Amino acid sequence: MSQREDRGGAGCVVGLLADPEAPTKLANRLAKTLPGRLADGDRDLSAATVDVVSEPFTTGTEDASTLRDRIGEHARGRGWAVAIGLTELPLHADRRHLVADVDTRTRTALVSVPALGGIRLHSAALRAVSDLVAELAADGASPAPQGRRLQ
Repeated sequence: MSQREDRGGAGCVVGLLADPEAPTKLANRLAKTLPGRLADGDRDLSAATVDVVSEPFTTGTEDASTLRDRIGEHARGRGWAVAIGLTELPLHADRRHLVADVDTRTRTALVSVPALGGIRLHSAALRAVSDLVAELAADGASPAPQGRRLQ
């Protein structure tokens, strides 16, 4: 499934790669609201478009860096400037739960939807994804360390 939400111009293309079911529904809602949120926050992202692709993640057989690599492959293949994965699976590092696993070098991130909480999920996801997109788009211009993790 692929959806493009155009908001004018040839701006930044943001890709959302989501687990099927609830994360894909959330990604489709974000595709409608994210461009406006990005336009409010950063002039360079005012013409952002959002692509949504539904594809399952399997953290039982892939670690977070492998999943980010897969997100990066989608980004390169589809021309996404920034790519965010949305998964129903929990992310962990050093026995701690993570909200996101971020690679600023490849401008990709993997977000654990359950870590965002169950109340006002769309608002929490919109805030997290828009902040990640703004940061990753800005980091594309300057080198930064790879593999940061947000708790």
